[in-house]
Amino acid sequence: MRYVPNILTVIRMLLIPVFIWIYLSSIPNHHLWALFIFLLAGFTDFLDGYIARKYEAVTTVGTVLDPLADKLMLLAALGVLFYDQDLPGFIFIIMVIKESILMITGTIMYFHDDQVVIPANWFGKAATIVFTLAIILLFAIPGSSISYIVLGLAVGLKLLAFFSYSKTMLHIIRKKKQTP
Repeated sequence: MRYVPNILTVIRMLLIPVFIWIYLSSIPNHHLWALFIFLLAGFTDFLDGYIARKYEAVTTVGTVLDPLADKLMLLAALGVLFYDQDLPGFIFIIMVIKESILMITGTIMYFHDDQVVIPANWFGKAATIVFTLAIILLFAIPGSSISYIVLGLAVGLKLLAFFSYSKTMLHIIRKKKQTP
């Protein structure tokens, strides 16, 4: 059971190019199939977290790969929605910059500072749930007011999570500088 969560995370990462390929394909109902892949990936995210906690199978690798898989799937979904002009460009740019900063700083802290990993906080978890809902709405009813309201809320939560993460990261850096 120890490696099942990590296997699910890898499966989620492998679903990303499948999601993009299906979304951009000309198969009938390709957007609905892509949405199904997105939801399947979301289910594997829930399942790997549940299994890791229930069976005490949390690993450092999983702690690093899980948020990376989440970020890459989110960016893939936002990217295809932007490509189809169902997502405003400024939101796509904000999210690419934010997620890139988190991936770069997370990688630096992990490989440079004794494998430091900052786990997701409440804002990040709430933002992920609301963003998932926003993406579902953007797929199901593109251009609707409710889609954009939920999207705005999701972006706001993601930015709160980003500032919270940044505060935690700066605290860790200051603490390490004070330790001889």
